[in-house]
Amino acid sequence: MLRSHNAALVFALILFFSCARPLWCLGRPVPNIGSEPQGHAADGAQRTENKKTPAPETTTVTNQINTLNTDKKSADASEKKSEDTKINRMLMYFTGVLAVVAVLQLATFIYQIHTAKDAAEKELRAYVFPSSVARFRENGVLKLKVVFTNSGKTPAHACISWVFEGIAAGINKPVFPTVPPKGTHSIYFIAPGGTTEVFDDALPTSAEEYEFIRNGIRSLYLCGEIKYRDVFNNHRTTKFRLISSRGDFEAGRFTFCEEGNDAV
Repeated sequence: MLRSHNAALVFALILFFSCARPLWCLGRPVPNIGSEPQGHAADGAQRTENKKTPAPETTTVTNQINTLNTDKKSADASEKKSEDTKINRMLMYFTGVLAVVAVLQLATFIYQIHTAKDAAEKELRAYVFPSSVARFRENGVLKLKVVFTNSGKTPAHACISWVFEGIAAGINKPVFPTVPPKGTHSIYFIAPGGTTEVFDDALPTSAEEYEFIRNGIRSLYLCGEIKYRDVFNNHRTTKFRLISSRGDFEAGRFTFCEEGNDAV
């Protein structure tokens, strides 16, 4: 009987706790299945916010790093620009040197052409000068013969000449005219290696002047010039001055003076 009473009591306690547990759970919040507790969710949100908003120390370090990176980029850009400027300056100098060299080469080439042209002209041009001058009498008239020679390799065109005679005391020179006298000769041509004889009236001398010249007290001078054009269409002039005294005067010969002879 006692054993049945105990069993009934145990059964009553089990039934009481089975009915009381659902009523006790009604006063407590029911957690979401599969989610974290509220405290854990709040901590996660705070950590996320902390990640979005860096700490002041982290921001300062980040700014300094960004500043250093910007300064480095600026320094690199400035250095590159400086190197580019140096390279451009070197290229400019190199180009200038090349230009100077090209100009010098061009000037040298032009000079060589000009020199070669001058050398060719000097070798081939006509050279006209009086090779001999003589005084003689023809039919009782005193005459003067001047022989012009072209020693060049090309002809002398449009030749025209004039001569003047004068007497001076001793070795003193007479006053020579600067303007050709009226008795200029006609235009003539002299072939290369050829000669042309030009005749003119000689200066008459009195008996006294003749004796003075024959004895060397006075001298007979002859001066003149011949103009001509060479094959290179250059106009040339040969000026000459000769003297006759003592035995040369008696023989009718002239010799060149030390000055007064020029060819251009």
